[in-house]
Amino acid sequence: MKTLILVRHAKASKGMRNVNDIDRPLLESGIKETYLMGHFLKKNNYKADLIISSPAVRAYSRGFILARISEYPSKKIKINENLYQKGEKGYYDVLSELKNKHKTVMLAGHNPDFENVVKRLCNQFDNEVPPGSVIVIQLKINDWDEIKNVKGEVRFFKFPKGR
Repeated sequence: MKTLILVRHAKASKGMRNVNDIDRPLLESGIKETYLMGHFLKKNNYKADLIISSPAVRAYSRGFILARISEYPSKKIKINENLYQKGEKGYYDVLSELKNKHKTVMLAGHNPDFENVVKRLCNQFDNEVPPGSVIVIQLKINDWDEIKNVKGEVRFFKFPKGR
């Protein structure tokens, strides 16, 4: 049994002059949302034994804050280019290459890839995934390389109020 925690970046700046998309930071409201979600995850005993983030500042910042709240060593956060603008395939590539010792993995990344991955993994999921969302999926697999051929179950889907 494996658990996948998907965390979409929270509210981020838009349209900053001379700032590339990959460098857009979280807004103050996005940082506050991240703290709320982090405490929710901790309270409900969802702690990743591996955190992997997109290289985008807004995703990495969210992963970094969540790591601190859960007491995960920030120096162990992995950055993976496949989680940024590589599509659904990028996410599956990351997951299928994981070592099986990891039972609970958190990915910090972006839409539309998150929605596509969740909808493919969980037949009953038909929601939009707004910024700041957290989705926990239970997977009935022993090996991460089975991820492409399995259906999971959403344990919870939480997003900031007002979205």
